[in-house]
Amino acid sequence: MALKGTISDRDSKNRALELFKEHRNKVKECIVSLEEVFKALYEKRDCNTVCATLIKNEAEADRLKEQLIELLFKGTFLPLTGEDRLKIIEMNDNVADAAEKTIRALHAYLPLLWEIDQNLKKAIWQLSQKVTELSEHLSKAMELLADDFKGAFEEAENVEKMRRDIRNKGYELIEQLFKQQNSDIGATLLTKEVILDILNVADIAEDASDFITAIVIKYAY
Repeated sequence: MALKGTISDRDSKNRALELFKEHRNKVKECIVSLEEVFKALYEKRDCNTVCATLIKNEAEADRLKEQLIELLFKGTFLPLTGEDRLKIIEMNDNVADAAEKTIRALHAYLPLLWEIDQNLKKAIWQLSQKVTELSEHLSKAMELLADDFKGAFEEAENVEKMRRDIRNKGYELIEQLFKQQNSDIGATLLTKEVILDILNVADIAEDASDFITAIVIKYAY
């Protein structure tokens, strides 16, 4: 099936495809760093280095996005239309933005978060691991859009299923959080916000996967 779009220059097209892959991988690195921060919190290690890494990766993702947008506006269209590709890039970049927001908030809350129950810290870390796994499915769906619509559709469905599971587990954690005895109310409320921030990362990733599903329907039928 021939897809919409034109190629103004082969070198520009190859560069755009390369940047698209780099951007996709950089967003994944942001989510992996998010997981690493919660692991460090659970293991009672310094979080500053990992926080700085995530913030640096998010800034790099923004830089790559800007380069991609410049190429798209010059008429370098990838296998999809420039408009669709641009929206995918922006929605994926929003995932990195949400991860950065979570890290910045966590870093500000850190003195209180050290006080929460160790088992709860571990559960939050495990929740962030699930978000990392979800981001792998999203990245794969984006990769497959170029030549395998069926595979992209299936990976997008995996994102939706995982997001549902993450949301259920997240609210179970919040319920456990408020059942803790003799816990600091400030730490409890801030921990709840951190859990909600993690759920928000998963929600934004699902928004991107929903758009991928819409693209598959648009071009395949």
